Amino acid sequence: MSRRSEVTLKDKVLNLFFKRLQHFFPFITFCLWIFTLYCLVQNPSFQTILIFALFPYLFPLLCHRLLTFVYPIPEGGSYIGLDQEKFSPWLASLRIQQIYLVFPILERLLFF
Repeated sequence: MSRRSEVTLKDKVLNLFFKRLQHFFPFITFCLWIFTLYCLVQNPSFQTILIFALFPYLFPLLCHRLLTFVYPIPEGGSYIGLDQEKFSPWLASLRIQQIYLVFPILERLLFF
């Protein structure tokens, strides 16, 4: 059996919880960012301003670090698709970064 076709329990669990959910990561991030704006309006303080300003940069970074801690991205080719039984950390990483494709102003602000 080739290494590529080995499906572990970790693959099954990650696919169960995150395979469909990862497509909505930009939407989830945006909704949570709007919630931080709501918290800022309700309780204006330096902490809530800081959380609101840094949230779209720190939340995807923390999610990506957690992903690579649980399932490191291997070197070499990745095989992706909804019918794949093996979890693709590369595709999940792409979905996490997709927030900057949906909202390019966030990426442009990083250059300043």
